[in-house]
Amino acid sequence: MKLLNTFLGLFFVLSINAQIKNGLYRVKNYKTERYVYVLDNTGSINYSTTSADMGAMELWKDLDRCIDNPASIIQVINVGNNNYDLQSQGTGVHDIISHYVTIYPYGDGTYQLYASNGSLGKYLSDEETTNVPDGQLGTTNKGEYRKWLPIPLDTETNYFGLRPSLQCGSKFYQTFYADFRIKMLGEGMKAYTVKEIYKHIVAIEEITDEVIPANTPVLIECSSNQAGDNKLELFVRDKSQLGRANLLKGVYFNNPYRPKSKDARTAYNGNTMRVLGLTENGEIGFVMSSDPYIAANSAYLQVPEGTASELVFMSPEELEKYKLESGIIGVSGVSVAKAVYTLSGLKVAEKVEDLHTLPAGIYIVNGKKVIR
Repeated sequence: MKLLNTFLGLFFVLSINAQIKNGLYRVKNYKTERYVYVLDNTGSINYSTTSADMGAMELWKDLDRCIDNPASIIQVINVGNNNYDLQSQGTGVHDIISHYVTIYPYGDGTYQLYASNGSLGKYLSDEETTNVPDGQLGTTNKGEYRKWLPIPLDTETNYFGLRPSLQCGSKFYQTFYADFRIKMLGEGMKAYTVKEIYKHIVAIEEITDEVIPANTPVLIECSSNQAGDNKLELFVRDKSQLGRANLLKGVYFNNPYRPKSKDARTAYNGNTMRVLGLTENGEIGFVMSSDPYIAANSAYLQVPEGTASELVFMSPEELEKYKLESGIIGVSGVSVAKAVYTLSGLKVAEKVEDLHTLPAGIYIVNGKKVIR
């Protein structure tokens, strides 16, 4: 029986009250202080053999390791009494096993999770009894290894912040995909979607909505390379949508330990995918990947076969102007003293005297076509 988030379930403990409040949490084991992570959406409990496949869930020490990882965020939804649906990474207990889970309070602020098939039940526990950083979810340990602490998300200590994967000049970038809504709190942070692909250019469009819907793959310009400067306020998933075209696609998982799960990893296809990276000229763009799989909780650009290997950025307005000036050649990475510097980093000659710095070609200068 599938049960990804029964493990999920496992952790959901919630407030210090007997009844747990709906919301977003991180959950850690009371005994080992390891946090729960949802790394893919498959698993099972075999009640007849009393065995459990919990490989989709891992337990890791260190809050700093959690800070930028959506796999550590779980949405708790009470469906009556002590029964809950526990959701994370685009799935949930009820989606997988068609049943809710029961959470029992110990009375000391901790909780235990009970999963049942109607006749036989299992309590979830941390299986690792040593002090190593990583543990494994299971059903055999007892006592304090079954105790789980609920920690509500906030924007001060138990916060979520991005550690950008790419630096270009003085700016930092990250693609992002998660199943909760987000509001950017860091100074200067911006989020973009990809509106269009044209030849070697992608038009990226800034999102001006204050709160970005869940399940929206985005490109985020960060404040710095520090998670504390790139905080996001998180909100539970709802039915809201962005309402605009977006060529980015999102991936939840990249779990190398679940090779038989079709959703555990997304293989990279160089014919139809581009990922965030630096071009040969050191500019930010979407490029070919050197990794065989797409990173967890990231976005990639889906492209038609035959698309250029490197795609640089323009705003939609810049791209429309580029199309109108059909003879123009944009030269990426060329240093021109008096140039138009576009969002993508393309440098286009602004005056005739600048042409000597550019390769031979056809240029639009002051609205006129000039051959060099």
